[in-house]
Amino acid sequence: MKEKKTRNILVAVGASIGIMSIMLMLSIGNGIKTYIRDTMESLANPLAVEVTMPEEKILRPWDRKHFYPTPILHKKILTS
Repeated sequence: MKEKKTRNILVAVGASIGIMSIMLMLSIGNGIKTYIRDTMESLANPLAVEVTMPEEKILRPWDRKHFYPTPILHKKILTS
């Protein structure tokens, strides 16, 4: 046990550094997310909804289906 004392101490220090670094990264991420959300809410009303009408489609010559619609087959009505 005395021979492995240094190794055990180094493993414990390394594990604690790793755990602290993970906690630091998570807290920085949450802080940045909160900062961005608060900034966006202060600039614009989060409850406002913008509705726009779709633009009219511009027909181009290569849009064949608009210029040359598919033929409609009519049934011939026979009267007696």
